Amino acid sequence: YGNDFSLWRKFANSMRMRLAMRMSEVDPSSASAAFQAAYAAGGFTSNADNAELNWPGNPYENPLFENWQGRDDHGISGFMVDMLKSLNDPRLELYAEPATEDGEYRGLQNGDITPEFSLALYSRIGNYWRANGSATPTAIMTNGEVLLLQAEAVERGWIAGDAQALYEAGVRANMERYDYSMAPTAAEIDTYIAGLAYNGIEDIQTQQWIGLFMNGAEAWAHVRRTGIPVLTPGPDLTLSRIATRFTYPTLEQSLNLDSYQAAVSRQGPDELTTTVWWQVN
Repeated sequence: YGNDFSLWRKFANSMRMRLAMRMSEVDPSSASAAFQAAYAAGGFTSNADNAELNWPGNPYENPLFENWQGRDDHGISGFMVDMLKSLNDPRLELYAEPATEDGEYRGLQNGDITPEFSLALYSRIGNYWRANGSATPTAIMTNGEVLLLQAEAVERGWIAGDAQALYEAGVRANMERYDYSMAPTAAEIDTYIAGLAYNGIEDIQTQQWIGLFMNGAEAWAHVRRTGIPVLTPGPDLTLSRIATRFTYPTLEQSLNLDSYQAAVSRQGPDELTTTVWWQVN
């Protein structure tokens, strides 16, 4: 953004909408008031406002591209592939590469530590991030996410508007932000949106999760807040559920014991499955 303070203000207000929605399940009254204030102040209005971390080139390249230079065994989630297939979503060809063995799109099951498979039978993460991704930007927040947050806010009665129109605009904005040969074409986007079902918040939340691909931390937060989509623990998961937080570094107990104990007394056990304060699922 440089010194464009109007963009910084839009970014700040958009982040406020995200954080307000984060509280939606535990303090809807405060969340509604905070969201309304941020919405009135004005957030993103187009993909030109997207907040992204740009990579100028060697030695500052997209980390996934750098990783790909030394290894080629990162498969895409089977759950994501199956969902995109079920929706006939044209982002499948962007998010994933076809398996080299047979040209099929086939994801890996999450949480399977020792699968017996040939790498040639499974799809890798799309080359937009890998083989051709040296300068692919890392999304921090996008207009598509903001529009879907606003659609959910309308459904919750927090702001006035047309939830379905915002939902469709959010999906479109997400698809249109990619400048790459395998990105959905204008015709594919139109066809997909025309065929989308819309039945309220669950559809909004599903599309939000799909659109947060490669923004892993925010997608994780989204699932913890909403429970959408319903993710099944992998067969080799040794926890009672999919992890809900990180534990504190061991140094905290050595160097900051009083604060560590106070935090644990508020939040519950320092375990991977202790829910965070805004989570109810």
